[in-house]
Amino acid sequence: MAETAALPTTSGPVSGLRFDGVSEFRGIPYAGPIGGDRRFRAPVPPRSWTQTYAATRWPLMAPQPWGMSADDEAYYGAVFGAPYVTESTEDGLYLNLWTPAADGARRPVMVWLHGGGLLFGQATRPRENGRRLCATQDVVVVAPSHRLGLLGYLDTRTLLGGDANVGMRDIVLALEWIRDNIETFGGDPANVTLFGESGGGVKITTLLAMPSAAGLFHRAICQSGVMPSPGAPGGLTPEQAQPMTEAVLSAVGDPAELRELPAAALATIPLPGGSGWQPVLDDETLPVPVAPALAAGAGADIPLILGTDADEMRVLMRGRGLPATVDELATLLVGLGGLAGLSGATGATPVAEHYAGSGDDFALSAERALGDAMFRIPTIRVAQLRTTAGGAPVFMYLLRWQNPARPDVGAGHGVETSLVFGNLADVPALRDAPAADTLATMMAAAWASFARDGVPRVGGEPWPPYRPTDRATLIWDVPPTVGCDPGGPDRRAWPD
Repeated sequence: MAETAALPTTSGPVSGLRFDGVSEFRGIPYAGPIGGDRRFRAPVPPRSWTQTYAATRWPLMAPQPWGMSADDEAYYGAVFGAPYVTESTEDGLYLNLWTPAADGARRPVMVWLHGGGLLFGQATRPRENGRRLCATQDVVVVAPSHRLGLLGYLDTRTLLGGDANVGMRDIVLALEWIRDNIETFGGDPANVTLFGESGGGVKITTLLAMPSAAGLFHRAICQSGVMPSPGAPGGLTPEQAQPMTEAVLSAVGDPAELRELPAAALATIPLPGGSGWQPVLDDETLPVPVAPALAAGAGADIPLILGTDADEMRVLMRGRGLPATVDELATLLVGLGGLAGLSGATGATPVAEHYAGSGDDFALSAERALGDAMFRIPTIRVAQLRTTAGGAPVFMYLLRWQNPARPDVGAGHGVETSLVFGNLADVPALRDAPAADTLATMMAAAWASFARDGVPRVGGEPWPPYRPTDRATLIWDVPPTVGCDPGGPDRRAWPD
């Protein structure tokens, strides 16, 4: 390991570290401070510097509600890998970057948006380190941090004269930094692919609908996440966001305290049950909700890969207790059903009865129904919106592979992320799993081929685009296969 030579950026020279043929830059500032008077304001570029900035230490994560039981920490650490850091800072708008060489090769650029909804997560952790993907696929990988939760999505326009959706604005500024600087690092600013899992996919579909993000990326991959809210078509009106604002004001009292209290304290303020931080509609950043925007052709020129995992809820429902009856399942589906087309128990009960009658163990059927409600059906709806609107192709996948030694994980939420990055040694639940390395190599190559020219390939062969006529879907297993409308009976159980 050695420090790299200094490279020029629009803010000043930066250096990083060199590992086994990859230059790794940890925490390059792409924005100025966002605390104090800048809290709840749109980000701005950092002040310029003249001495070389050593990007050699992982940046701290954004303030968030951190902490869990020792048992949960051990389990989720085994499934998702341990984080690099658990300390947070408000002034944390940095990006991590991996490149094979700072030359003129103009490689595809892959920008990773982390998961955790819009509340948790950090720009990278060992399983999401871009070094291996960069080295094996000859791509430049970038992972920006951004504001989360209350600090990223509280609508303070009326309260404090702030700006809306500053968490999304952070990502746009990071993409502008990439546009202006990535050629120095061996990347092609005209060939940028976003890829993200769970909340990262939510951020990507939101960016598709944001006018300010137009032209800053050229392809996108949404892994197990497509919409900002199960109960909204991709963006809340100020009126819909009002209960969250009231909950925050009830906790802090004087609105002025929103700029005075420590960021870590604000990040832990609870919201009313069933609600979560989401982008808010405004004239400047998100004038139209995501779903209507996609239907009207927003981002129609951007090829998409969309997909889910077969056992999404296996990990997410751990310790929460699955519904035991049709009525209990229907009640849960109502809470999750806004995106899936359910409007109340009348619509949810037939869906719950369908899954209960599938012949599987009821707990497994309920788990599948909840995963479909939160992930698979919304993903299919986005694919349908895009294919109906026309434009660039959409490619669909379904991950079915699992480590036979870990049925508690299955093809669970986030497994595909570990495979794409290929850092399986950092994920105990997948370490030494049969055929995992083989599948990881194929998935990384498919993602990178898509980043290169908009066509994902498996074993050198393109996988067919998703069309309403056949619903072609790449099924990730060993070996991978192409299926038409996998899980079709379940899909048809949901109202259009």
